[in-house]
Amino acid sequence: MFFCVFLLATAFRFGIVYGRSPVYRAATVLTAAPKAADMQSSTADVENVAIQGRVLLSEDLLDRVMKLLSASNEQGISEIDQLCHMLEVVLVPETNLLELRADGNDPEQLHHLVNLQTESYESFRLGETEAATRQIEDQQSELALKIETNRNKLLAFRHTHDIVSLKRDKNRSLSALRGLTTRSTRPKKF
Repeated sequence: MFFCVFLLATAFRFGIVYGRSPVYRAATVLTAAPKAADMQSSTADVENVAIQGRVLLSEDLLDRVMKLLSASNEQGISEIDQLCHMLEVVLVPETNLLELRADGNDPEQLHHLVNLQTESYESFRLGETEAATRQIEDQQSELALKIETNRNKLLAFRHTHDIVSLKRDKNRSLSALRGLTTRSTRPKKF
């Protein structure tokens, strides 16, 4: 009797497990670059990795992926909410790595989805880097202009006040004053 109940329960359990449609997972690992170029690569920057994980699942990036999916006539995913439920970002502990996972019923679709998400993230980061580079170059040219303007003002001031050099020995007025001062402070010989 016990053996019959055990066989029925086992058959029922296997029927439920194998009766479900399979769920596939596609995954890729991304490196989250450190914030500063001089940061040691041996230490994991958990904060930056977490931020990049949020960027991977941001609405802007998911919207880009949806546009790419609709352009490639991908069937099955019609809303960003579906995309959000399919994608997951897992932080690999004590590293600067992120694992991007997609779960679903169609392995080809998942593979394509993960690749699109990765490409979108890379192009997003490239655009972000180019914008930061342009901003730094603009600031650098503004600073160069300010330096040149202040240098010209300094030269005009030196010319106006007859200052030959910034060093005191080459300044005629200061040299003459120093000569007068040293003559008057010398002890007189009798």
